[in-house]
Amino acid sequence: MKHVTIGVLLPAFLTAACDSVSTPDPAADRQAIAAATTQFQAAENAGSVDQFRGFFADDLVMMGPDGPPVTGADSVAALMRVFHDAFAVQVEYNSQEIVVFGDWAFDRAISRSASSGERPR
Repeated sequence: MKHVTIGVLLPAFLTAACDSVSTPDPAADRQAIAAATTQFQAAENAGSVDQFRGFFADDLVMMGPDGPPVTGADSVAALMRVFHDAFAVQVEYNSQEIVVFGDWAFDRAISRSASSGERPR
């Protein structure tokens, strides 16, 4: 009789454990990505490098025209601070497609930007 009890209880416990584990919610992930894009856009338009620095991965690599790659979140933030100190920036990100697949996602977007000011010489 002990085997029957274990045989019945083990599947019940496993089912309960599986129900308590959160299941992926791609729709919620897409909403979170869209919200993060909106927050990043607002921080960039405000020139708040400290706010949008929080979105950078530590191993970020920024590759701009006519210059060497800038590596590391702190180095990129320092470069962005120089840029935002010299220019008033206005950006707009329009997501065209947000795809979520497990731990992996991307946001394909069209961006528009304008800057005013004078670059120091």
